[in-house]
Amino acid sequence: MKVCLNLSTLMLLLLFVVEAQAQTISQTEQKRIDSLFMDFHDTPSVTYGIIYGDDKITKTFASDDYNCRKGQKEFFRMGGMSPHFTSYAIHQLAFENRIQLDDRISEYLGDVTGLDIGGITIMDLLTHSSGLPEYWALKFLNGIDDGVAFGKKDADELFQHSFRNLNAPGEKVATSGTGAYLLSRIVEKISGMSFSRYTRENIFIPLKMSDTYFIDEENNIAGNELVSYSKENDSYFPQIVKHVDAGAAGLVTTLDDLLIWFGMFQKGKSDVFKKMDEEIHLRNGKVAEVSNGKITNGQQYTYKMKGILKVWDYGRIGGFASSVFRFPSEDLCIVVLSKNGLGYNGYLGMGIADILLENKYEKENQSPEKKQKKKTIALNRQVSNRFSGAYFNPANYNYREIKLVDDTLRYNVPDYNESYNLLPVSKDELAIQVPSGDYSLTWDNDGYILSGGPTTHRYEKISSQPVNSGKIIGDYFNDEMKLVFSIEKGEGGKLSVLEKGKSSPMNNVGQGNFISGNSKYRFLSFDYDKEGKVNGIYVSARGYERIFFQKITAAHHN
Repeated sequence: MKVCLNLSTLMLLLLFVVEAQAQTISQTEQKRIDSLFMDFHDTPSVTYGIIYGDDKITKTFASDDYNCRKGQKEFFRMGGMSPHFTSYAIHQLAFENRIQLDDRISEYLGDVTGLDIGGITIMDLLTHSSGLPEYWALKFLNGIDDGVAFGKKDADELFQHSFRNLNAPGEKVATSGTGAYLLSRIVEKISGMSFSRYTRENIFIPLKMSDTYFIDEENNIAGNELVSYSKENDSYFPQIVKHVDAGAAGLVTTLDDLLIWFGMFQKGKSDVFKKMDEEIHLRNGKVAEVSNGKITNGQQYTYKMKGILKVWDYGRIGGFASSVFRFPSEDLCIVVLSKNGLGYNGYLGMGIADILLENKYEKENQSPEKKQKKKTIALNRQVSNRFSGAYFNPANYNYREIKLVDDTLRYNVPDYNESYNLLPVSKDELAIQVPSGDYSLTWDNDGYILSGGPTTHRYEKISSQPVNSGKIIGDYFNDEMKLVFSIEKGEGGKLSVLEKGKSSPMNNVGQGNFISGNSKYRFLSFDYDKEGKVNGIYVSARGYERIFFQKITAAHHN
């Protein structure tokens, strides 16, 4: 097959290389780095790569029991890091003047009839401000997890349902896989190729990334190289991901190819690579920003950490996890890949960064090894009573719990089945250490402020109010998606959401509204008729709002 190279592709082939800063990794630093991975010799693969000036180091930790191939190429799925590469394809087309970033997406996606895409531009997708319902949230609402076969046709069918937009275009930033999925469809429309073929022929082959591709129905390679693992009771079990959509989560690659890619940001850059690292702006001129930092044109996050600019990203799908941390001023790039069910492996990458940059951090913000830890106090009843309870963040529908367990306050994140110890610093502050860093919870007027990252978040303490449970107990059904869930009395007579055998507590917050611990059915607004009879519930959660479920009898849907 003859492949025609366009202007942007030729630019990739002609990149000039500038002299790298003379950085080296000492033997002592190398030993400290390897010690971070000491727990992974007997697990499925965990591998890291470092580019530090002239130094390039790769290392894999794994057990041969899990078909891991130490010393050989090993394939990983990137999950949420895939949109970074999807955005490159979009910017490449923009530099070729084949699209404009302020084009309305309806010009290219007229066949996406279920979504209200009127007025939304390509830039709105890149800034995560389109207001469209969230791709992954809708998948999971419909019971479609990563082990269920799901491709482009399935995504199109999912979007045929009538979903309400979350906000007007350009008005609010909320990270979403919907944008990357639609961007990949735009690339297909413009190029006349499948997204996997376009990116392979016009991006990956020119960069000599021969082991990188987007997986989709046309380019679906199954086998041991795409098996990840989940951990249950100290044992690992194979987990095959059957999600084959390209743009939002479909990148497959190797550590060596990723180091080629991210090395392009440290060496001579094409105009497209330069554009990728620039901060991206909303319609009102403000920089698009979320809790992870400011969003770049390359769909990554950036902020100054301890005086040094950091550009970073992460992803997960099935048992695969990936993360990258770049420090442009220090000529340092760190990549960590895993297939052992870690979930978030970025703490390993940041551990490497702390070792290599500890003498370059601002003095007032020393690395975790050197900075003075906050002094803690003994837990007392006043602190325990003040902080214990359920909390809600109305901005993103996050739900958290603080519970006293064996004389220790625990911070529970039910959506991810995670729990962490809380250490009292004062009667108004608790310290918490999680894999992504050190955080603090500061009491604030019947709630707490979570700080420690690029931005802060306020969680309101839920004060449950009494309710006439007889009116609302029953089954609720959405006819369009054929979904059903129930409200029942759980332990101690407390109302709960019951879905597929899983019960989650509900708290009445007044005016017919409830908050539940179920991430799919987070915010419940009851709809009553004139006689006070319940017609149904409007369900909202992170990624979608006010989906109506009608109250029915059990016989109605059996």
